[in-house]
Amino acid sequence: MLEKTYYFLIKLVKTAISLLRIVLFSKKTRLPDCKTSESCVILGNGPSLKDTISGHFDFLQKQDLFAVNFFVNSEFYEKLQPQYYMLTAVDFWLQKVDDEREKNRMILFHNIAQKTTWNLVLCIPHIAKQAHHWQDILLPNTHLKIVYINQTVVEGFPSINHILYKKNLGMPRPHNVLVPSLMFAVNSGYKKIYLVGADHSWLPTIRVTDDNEAVLVQQHFYDKHKVQEKPMKTLIIGEKRPLHMILHKLMLAFRGYFEIDAYSKKRGVEIVNATPDSFIDAFKRVKL
Repeated sequence: MLEKTYYFLIKLVKTAISLLRIVLFSKKTRLPDCKTSESCVILGNGPSLKDTISGHFDFLQKQDLFAVNFFVNSEFYEKLQPQYYMLTAVDFWLQKVDDEREKNRMILFHNIAQKTTWNLVLCIPHIAKQAHHWQDILLPNTHLKIVYINQTVVEGFPSINHILYKKNLGMPRPHNVLVPSLMFAVNSGYKKIYLVGADHSWLPTIRVTDDNEAVLVQQHFYDKHKVQEKPMKTLIIGEKRPLHMILHKLMLAFRGYFEIDAYSKKRGVEIVNATPDSFIDAFKRVKL
C-alpha cells in the first residue's frame, strides 16, 4: 500500500510540474498536413543506414521520409529528397556554442539552403525564434516551410501525458532526435512508421580511460573514416560528461521510446524498427 501511494505521489508531482512547464514554455502548434501516403520512414543517421539505402532505395523513394541532424551533408540528401527535416537539438539554436559546434551547424544550415530545391518541412523548436544566426541563411529559401514544435518535457500520469502529446504541447524527454521525430510522425496521422538507421549501438563502445575520462564512439553512416572514441560533451563549453551522465542521457532516450510506443498504440499507429542489430527494444522488429 505504501509503495503504491509513493508512486502515485511521484506521478502526481511530475504531472503538476509538466503542466507548469507547458504554461511557461509551450506555444500553440499546428502540424502541417503534408502526407502523401499512410506510411513514413524516419532516417536515423546510424552506421547501418548506408546499407539500408543501397539495398532498399526503391522502397524509400515511395515513402514520406524524415531526415535528421546532419543527413543533409550526405550524398543521399538530394537523391532521396525527404519531405521532413528534424533539427531539434538545443545546440543548433543556442546563441553561443563551442567552435566545433559553431562550424558544424553553419555548414549544415548552408547545405540545407543550397541543396533543397523541393518543398521541405523544416521542424525546429520554438526556442529557435530567439536566435538569428540561422535565419538569414535558411529563410530566403522559399522551398522551406518552417514548423515550430514544442519539446516541453511531459511526465507523470500516462493518461494525461497522452492528452498533452496529442495537442502537441509536449513529449517524452527529447534526448535523441528520434523522440521528436516519432512524435511528429504519430501526430501527423501516419498509420505506419518505419525506423531505419537507428542503431543506438553506443553501449559496447563506452569505456573509462586511465585518466578517468569516459569516452565512446559515435559512428554515423556518412562518416568517411572510422570515428575515434572521444568524450561526450555537455552544452557548457568544454565540459565533458562523466560516465553517470552519459548513461543517464542514454537511459532517458531508451525509456522515451517505450513511452512513445504506448502512446502510438493508443492512437492506432504502428511503429516498427527495421534497423539491423538495433539496441532499441521498444518497437516491433521487422526486416525490409
